[in-house]
Amino acid sequence: MNKPQREALAGLFKSAANIDPRKGTRSTAPTLSIFLALVRPNLTVITAAYVIATGVESKHGGDVHVVHAAKEVILTVKSPHILELSGIGNRNVLESLGIPLQVDLPSVGENLQDHLIFNSCVFPEKQPVPSLACTGITFLSLHMFSDWADELIEKVEKRIEQNANKLSPGLKEQYELQLKLLKDKNVPDLEIVVFPVNVHPAGPPKPHIGLLPSIGHPFSRGTILLLLDPHASSSDPKVQPTIEPN
Repeated sequence: MNKPQREALAGLFKSAANIDPRKGTRSTAPTLSIFLALVRPNLTVITAAYVIATGVESKHGGDVHVVHAAKEVILTVKSPHILELSGIGNRNVLESLGIPLQVDLPSVGENLQDHLIFNSCVFPEKQPVPSLACTGITFLSLHMFSDWADELIEKVEKRIEQNANKLSPGLKEQYELQLKLLKDKNVPDLEIVVFPVNVHPAGPPKPHIGLLPSIGHPFSRGTILLLLDPHASSSDPKVQPTIEPN
């Protein structure tokens, strides 16, 4: 069993339970930070609100509110959707939707690297297994996982070479680093999580143990954009953006 700080990264890792033994409560971002900070007079948290940053304009419970800051505004974290709605993004996309341009930044919504997960194996259990809640994790290199690892790596390498003239210098460098990691038999590229649930249950409800494999370093590069399909584009914050993981 490897500790996460050890040099050898592949193998089995058992994560610590996320229940605070002193209080019997689950340790999450809200319980460890937000709930403690809510006593501050200068902090207001609004959930389930659709936003467009004009000051910040938000719609909550049918009412529209505009909040202005005396100093600086952190517009968004990890949401190209809000950036685009607020006028920061590709000029052609924003102008086509009638969104006033604030900053022409074509890279917004590009270079999406998504860690794909699928529910591969499910074992029905007679009794509930709450103690297995995401505690068992295995990290494997491609060579540990598949007898065809070398063939798969060769195909990926060949495909990158064939499209080399279409790649930006930065993306080409990323791919070269990823190939180096993929060829290293001591570097894990797959993660398998033991999960006490069936993501796509069939039949009557019952306890399950599922194995959820995930790709650690995907080669796909996708987009999160307001305009990918002209029939699906919208400047309405309630309409989800078009996500294309490629």
